[in-house]
Amino acid sequence: MNHPSETYRRVASNKLVYRQPFGELGYLLVGATFFVGAFWLAITNLLDEEPISTIGQISSVLWVFLLIALLYALFEQGPRKAALGLLACCIQNRFIEVRPDSDPLIEIGFQFMSRKFYQLQVRASGITDLYWSAGQASDRTGQDCHDWHVVLWFEPDSAIQDRELFLPGLVGSRSEAELFGHLLVVFFDENDIHIHLAAPEIVGKTGEVVQLKDYKHRVRVDGNEFTAWSKDGPHEVGSAVQVTAQRGTLLDVATKNSLTDTRPERP
Repeated sequence: MNHPSETYRRVASNKLVYRQPFGELGYLLVGATFFVGAFWLAITNLLDEEPISTIGQISSVLWVFLLIALLYALFEQGPRKAALGLLACCIQNRFIEVRPDSDPLIEIGFQFMSRKFYQLQVRASGITDLYWSAGQASDRTGQDCHDWHVVLWFEPDSAIQDRELFLPGLVGSRSEAELFGHLLVVFFDENDIHIHLAAPEIVGKTGEVVQLKDYKHRVRVDGNEFTAWSKDGPHEVGSAVQVTAQRGTLLDVATKNSLTDTRPERP
């Protein structure tokens, strides 16, 4: 396992750089090959001079509509954003940079042909949470699939792009994501962006649910409020929960009946 200092390099006091593996490019090529092949097969079936069965015609028409819907969903956010996302899959050179200001601007993106492309630009005051989490593969299989990543949450109005979360850095083991999360907190702190983490001693303490929003909670522990997530589903406001782990600004909480659940943590 590479230490974050080897994977993420400080090229300036306000800039981190790293290289994204070509794994995303592989997924893009496989998806594009399937899309083009399926679309071509459906069109040739419909335009073939030799008649095909009614079921074959209906299937081909449905395939064409489905693929057009997928293409529309891809470009619904706008051609520029769609092209930026596709280009990002092909570029390895990534950066995280802080632009000094009274309210510092965090810029995350990639560099191509000496030009910077921004995937995220968000004001520091808008950041709400920074934590590490397992991915969908771990969630669906119930096993640790080494798909951990750091998650940055923020208020949508504080970002230039229309979104409310972003996954900076690389995907890997839990220890790698945790080390990068702490490195990112230190990097931000040195650039006047202060993200307050709960002390490790909070694990094992009992808290009270004070707010429920979607799948996340707000939990009060020792008089302080934290964002929390629970494996055993949402808890009612006022219910008591126990802190089982601390992941950045996020706490894992559970009732005593669910403390034996060993599934990887993923909000």
